[in-house]
Amino acid sequence: MTHRFHFLFCKLSSTYRWGGVYWLMLYVIRLIIHTAYKQHAIEMHYREVVLGYLTKYYSAVTAEYKRKPHEAPQPLSKDNVIWVCWFQGEENMPPLVKQCYKLLLQNSNGHEVVLLTNENIREYVEIPKDIYDKVDSGGMLLAHFSDILRMCLLAKYGGLWVDATYWITRPIDIDGNPFYTLKQDDKEAIHVSRGLWACNCIGAGSNYYVFAFVRDCLLAFYLDNSPMKEYFLFDYIFLIAYNSFSDFRDIIDSMPYRSPDILKVQYSMFEPYKKEVMGRVLQDNVMLKLTYRIDEALKPASCFTNYDYFMSL
Repeated sequence: MTHRFHFLFCKLSSTYRWGGVYWLMLYVIRLIIHTAYKQHAIEMHYREVVLGYLTKYYSAVTAEYKRKPHEAPQPLSKDNVIWVCWFQGEENMPPLVKQCYKLLLQNSNGHEVVLLTNENIREYVEIPKDIYDKVDSGGMLLAHFSDILRMCLLAKYGGLWVDATYWITRPIDIDGNPFYTLKQDDKEAIHVSRGLWACNCIGAGSNYYVFAFVRDCLLAFYLDNSPMKEYFLFDYIFLIAYNSFSDFRDIIDSMPYRSPDILKVQYSMFEPYKKEVMGRVLQDNVMLKLTYRIDEALKPASCFTNYDYFMSL
């Protein structure tokens, strides 16, 4: 929650400088009222404030893209690359990530898979030197650099970005989709995206303007040295695109839900493997999101676990 308080402090400070004393007092009162209720209410209010701030922050970029022609993305085809990234290279992947990468290659279904590393990023895209400097100095998380990287790639080439910790359960079937992501039925709006997209699995068949918009917003934010720190900035910018561009909103709204149990295995890796249960999960989900942040020392040696099954494929 530290970054949230940092943002709220910046927001309140800037509001005070603008002379909005009345707004400042009203905001504090609302925050106190929400705090008296449950965490979910606080979270939703926080998102409302952040979204409002970023919508205003990006108003000029949004207006510029509204004036541009909005060409629909071309359908994905076998000509499109599947992009995956592990900055340290395949040889330095943890065992779980290496297994995910192996299954991605096995299930690429005719698509070229390009593994991006520290050694080859510059061969594909140009990213401002100031961004690299921020990463090298510790001023930017690799996760946020990865956000910029994937948008630069997709805006230039199209294709599908898949995080390195996705378990691809079957041959990838993305051809014919103009836009692809893992849309979830998030009834409680747990995530900023409300389940409408997954930024770690996203793509289109051509250099779609929405990717260029998100790229430009990310670069503007980090090059501007904004004091705000928000881990889910990527999702907020996509939400601004969703709210601002009706053709993009129509594409998202018309997409089917995919992979309803996307996180189910992530939280049960060291549970005993049950063939029937795992069979249903694999049947219902085209991809499963795992995490390499697991302590293999905690894996019980007394039984065959879901992790053992995954690693045996």
